[in-house]
Amino acid sequence: MHLYVTKTDSSGRPLPDQVIQDGPALVIPVAQEEGKPIEIRYDFDPPLQLPAPGKYWFAIKEDWCDAGFLLHASKTNPYPDGEAWMTSPDLRCIGVGGSPGSFGGDYDLIFTLEFCTDGTPNQTRTWGSLKAHYR
Repeated sequence: MHLYVTKTDSSGRPLPDQVIQDGPALVIPVAQEEGKPIEIRYDFDPPLQLPAPGKYWFAIKEDWCDAGFLLHASKTNPYPDGEAWMTSPDLRCIGVGGSPGSFGGDYDLIFTLEFCTDGTPNQTRTWGSLKAHYR
């Protein structure tokens, strides 16, 4: 299960060619009980930093063209500002794919995000080192 995070346009449509995060890819464990969901967790160390406030698209797709898996979704629209999208693979079967199509405004993936807390350490830097870093 390969994770991608991309930018979106002003309408919220995914921009698969503007990838912010490429990976990691996780191997799905074999289910111990048929029909029971398996929690898949992506951890980022250091934490994932988005470039600016706004909407972003995260995609989870197979890392091999002949693989497949199911993602759990809800049709009760638990994230009213979100929307589920699908893509088609590119011809070489690499990257996030293209031609995003919406499942419609009622469908949302079932997921949880954990944000950094006040206890998350950060780097203290001088103004000069910050300017030099972002040039």
